[in-house]
Amino acid sequence: MPTPTELTLATSYSVRVGQFARECQVSNLIALVIRHVFDPSPDSRFQAEEALQLERTLSALYPVLMDEQVKFGKYCAALGMCTNALFMLLNDAEKRDGKDVLSAMEPLSTQIVVFSSRLFGDGEGLEYGTLSPYIPLSLYQAAVVQSRLYRRTGERCYGEALLTLKRLLGYFNKRWLVAGMS
Repeated sequence: MPTPTELTLATSYSVRVGQFARECQVSNLIALVIRHVFDPSPDSRFQAEEALQLERTLSALYPVLMDEQVKFGKYCAALGMCTNALFMLLNDAEKRDGKDVLSAMEPLSTQIVVFSSRLFGDGEGLEYGTLSPYIPLSLYQAAVVQSRLYRRTGERCYGEALLTLKRLLGYFNKRWLVAGMS
């Protein structure tokens, strides 16, 4: 009988693993993002290179997580954690460099809209008790980006995306209001 291969945090994203393993990988990346944002290196060149590497790594993992969520179900903890880390990293770049990163956040935000619409549908038949608490934060962050884009450009697609996210967030709100009464 062959010995099973041990998987580590450095295991390639192309290797199929379970949800908990992905959550461990993402948690490790989140720790790096938190240290990067809240305990920055005094070496500005290193800080910029590290930010780019973290963004590339999280961005490469994101489509893998979206694909796996469709296969594994709707819990989405690793996906929610990954998007939250990406938003944190991009917000830090905006604060640190004074750059307008709204255009950098737009693709991620739009992917969240498309993915959440595909995965959650209209939101009415969802079992909210089985969803990760990281999902509402991701939806909220995407809604903020869509709102800013809509105010900036007036483009209808951003307004519609914002309404979609607000509707899904409204369902989460109802679910937790009911849970608070029991």
